[in-house]
Amino acid sequence: MHNCDPISIYRTPKNANKDFELENGPNPEMQYEEGSNGKIYFGEESVAGEYQGRGTFAPGMIRYDMHPSFLKKFGDTAKRYDWQGPGGSPRIEFEIPFGRLEEFNSLTLKRTWLPMKGR
Repeated sequence: MHNCDPISIYRTPKNANKDFELENGPNPEMQYEEGSNGKIYFGEESVAGEYQGRGTFAPGMIRYDMHPSFLKKFGDTAKRYDWQGPGGSPRIEFEIPFGRLEEFNSLTLKRTWLPMKGR
């Protein structure tokens, strides 16, 4: 990958937040919802895909194209999600604290809605 290429990460929003998130990024009001742990989760496409259409989650996901410096600035938020990647490799997710949302949004180049396959 050339060092100027955007980094793509994915997120399946709740139905109620989908339109806001596509336009503005994650809704900071979510931090006050019951059950919030103060973090917003993004991951590889396969990780975000697990949540599509489940319960209150939207039937699709948002691809975030991030500035190349995203990995340097947010590398400390990367966590192993599981070992279900190709050949048993780890799948990664990013746990972004709400307190860093403004910085995260400043690195977002583009947001694209990807409907759930088969819908």
